[in-house]
Amino acid sequence: MNSKRFLTASAVILFAGALSFLAAANSKTETWKGYVTDTWCGLHRETEKPTVACTNLCLSNKGAKYALFDVVNNKLYVLNPQEQAAKFAAQLVTVTGTLTGSYKGQLGEAQVTGTVTGNDVVIEYKVDAQGQVLAVKYTGKVDGNSMSGKVSLGQLGEGTFKGTKQ
Repeated sequence: MNSKRFLTASAVILFAGALSFLAAANSKTETWKGYVTDTWCGLHRETEKPTVACTNLCLSNKGAKYALFDVVNNKLYVLNPQEQAAKFAAQLVTVTGTLTGSYKGQLGEAQVTGTVTGNDVVIEYKVDAQGQVLAVKYTGKVDGNSMSGKVSLGQLGEGTFKGTKQ
């Protein structure tokens, strides 16, 4: 009973940390089509195309970053390098590259590997848990602002998770 509570508590703690990743890392090159917009207004691009003036206003006044609004999957990705993205503000573009990210939570920090395919997400990372390497793997689905699925905590066992982006 106590190990099940620990597993559940660990899954919640780890998932909370995993939500802070910038994007699931993907080592293979992929292609996305969308508008270069900003992280402040970016998700409003389903109904409204960005303008250069609005994008630049959000960057200067709201602390936003240049981002790609993926018109196929209705997702927003931060673009790097920002200087290169600036040249294409408010334009419909095709971007080829890789997703990168990191985990930052109660167990420390780690580089994330994984994939994003449509609404299916796989996130993996390894952390030092009290002197032992703990391999963590989330397998889930994104539904709007929430994500749920299964989590494997290496030798500690498995569980489920559910979270909502704030």
